[in-house]
Amino acid sequence: MLHIIKCKALVVRKRDYHEADQIISFFTRELGKVTVRARGVRKCQSRRAASLDLFNLLSINLYQKGDFFTLTESKLLYEFPILKSSLYKISLSFQVFELLDKMLAEEQEQASLFDKTTLLLYQIEKAFDGEQEKVSEFKRTVLDELGFGNIEQISALELDAYIESILEKRLNSLLFLTGLN
Repeated sequence: MLHIIKCKALVVRKRDYHEADQIISFFTRELGKVTVRARGVRKCQSRRAASLDLFNLLSINLYQKGDFFTLTESKLLYEFPILKSSLYKISLSFQVFELLDKMLAEEQEQASLFDKTTLLLYQIEKAFDGEQEKVSEFKRTVLDELGFGNIEQISALELDAYIESILEKRLNSLLFLTGLN
């Protein structure tokens, strides 16, 4: 018997797998970060391919067999079109999603953080200024909710270096953002 799980999800990362599949990292409200195999989404006739763009908010159905999840259905809830039309807003969103991808453990429910991430994306999309400050505040929230100590005394300039020291690797999205200035 298959166990179907319905989730609200954000597309965090994608990579091609075999001829027609993709491996997709979703940040879900119900399960936290999960890595899922999406069968056949790279085929020309795939109805799901368009909804699986980065940053999209979706309703997805998964089934789990052993330790692996497979995507069975996806429905686009919101695609953030204004956000995706601004290179600056895209770069800020990449910072958010790279942080989530690298900091969150698999299958650890983070409903509050999911809600805050979704709200931040709406704020980045609608804002005309102050987006960078909102992203910096979000980074502090992620660190606080994941238990990485007292971060109040860390300045905004030192925040990314602190995150990189935790991860023990560079944040690629920061390099992209500096290339825009």
